[in-house]
Amino acid sequence: ENRVNASAEQEADLEAELQKATPVCRKAKRHFHSTRDCDLLEELYEHWRHHRLAECNKLLQVLCRGRGPKVRSYCTLKSAMPTTEAWLDLWQKPGGQGGMLAKKVSWQDMAQEHYECAADLPPRSLQFGVLAKRAVGRLKKHLTNCTKRKSCPFLPRALPSC
Repeated sequence: ENRVNASAEQEADLEAELQKATPVCRKAKRHFHSTRDCDLLEELYEHWRHHRLAECNKLLQVLCRGRGPKVRSYCTLKSAMPTTEAWLDLWQKPGGQGGMLAKKVSWQDMAQEHYECAADLPPRSLQFGVLAKRAVGRLKKHLTNCTKRKSCPFLPRALPSC
């Protein structure tokens, strides 16, 4: 009988504490949402000023607290970017499962491999110089031989020599 009375008293105490805590929690939640909405409105204004319409649309959906296609809730913001491990788990899957068979590489290894491959290629600077001279010569020949009219005046001094 003492246990029953003690548990009934504990339940009553818990119920009283819950009655006191509920309005405090509601007030804190309202305050959080109002400050969040003010911050989102300021961010929306900045995006609008800089003509970033995609970000404006996302923020409007969050502010409207509506549901979009496929019952996606737009009132929740992304809290953080995924970790490297989460990205690797997703992208290492085969293409049929939504991945790309990706692997993790370091930037230093990738740059070193690029420089090794680029060392075997012939230099392009010599070819570029020859091709540029030919292009200027063709342009000069075209302009000097064309008919004289306002849209294409004769400009022999303005052309570089080959």
